Amino acid sequence: DTSASDKAIIVTVDLDRTLWKGECLDWPVGSFKRHSDTAVTAVFDERGHRFLELHAEVPLVFAALKKVRSASCPRLEPQSALCRHRPPKSSERALNALSSRPRTRCEQARVRVTVASASIAADSAHELLKCFGLHEYVVAMEMGDDANKRESRKVVHLQGLSERLGVPVDRFVLFDDAEANVHKVREVLGPSDAETGCSAICVGPADGLTAETLLRGLEHRLAELRLRARFAKERRHEESRGAAYKEPLRKRKQSHAEELAQGQAALDDHVRVASKLE
Repeated sequence: DTSASDKAIIVTVDLDRTLWKGECLDWPVGSFKRHSDTAVTAVFDERGHRFLELHAEVPLVFAALKKVRSASCPRLEPQSALCRHRPPKSSERALNALSSRPRTRCEQARVRVTVASASIAADSAHELLKCFGLHEYVVAMEMGDDANKRESRKVVHLQGLSERLGVPVDRFVLFDDAEANVHKVREVLGPSDAETGCSAICVGPADGLTAETLLRGLEHRLAELRLRARFAKERRHEESRGAAYKEPLRKRKQSHAEELAQGQAALDDHVRVASKLE
């Protein structure tokens, strides 16, 4: 299930403020409990005075990802017991696009979920994921914060996940609430010239990971991969023409790089606008 595949897309999520509204470091194992109802969206301390809550759309987002993985994809109802709050219309459309037949352009990709978190509270993170019922979706985790590599910690996490899963880093999409992490991943692992690298998308800490952001991030990643394949084909054609290929290839490379940059800018603008509207 985690072997290398040309069609595997790896959704990598941060934890604190991306999936839930707080930090797992503040919730040591044994200091919290879950309620017995079927829709567990929060855990409480032993006295029931303090709680850690999932962002509103996270349960539905993970359920939609599970639907993408299954052969049978019935419509996922936004008012499912998985979610206490009805999501906005934009997220309803995104959820239906992710989980309904016919599916979106993401339908040809096997989607897997991984975690990359700078938190040092790995035991708490594992226990919280179990309490929220999300652990079954996660195939691998990289956690920790090396003081010597703090600026590039998510880069190290993604490289570690890539090696463990045997999936190239250009199949990864990172969703993180910290702009510094997103910028660093793009700088080190992101697209360069006409080549594609890892995608990294900044989510608003107020809303966390939403269905629309997830869908747009997946489609953006697949669009970049298609663009790379097109450029590779064009490059082979130009190179077959001998010395005359250099200038046309340079222009094509520049055009592809500009298209990559425009696509990323459009995605960032949309995520920012959607975050303000919610």
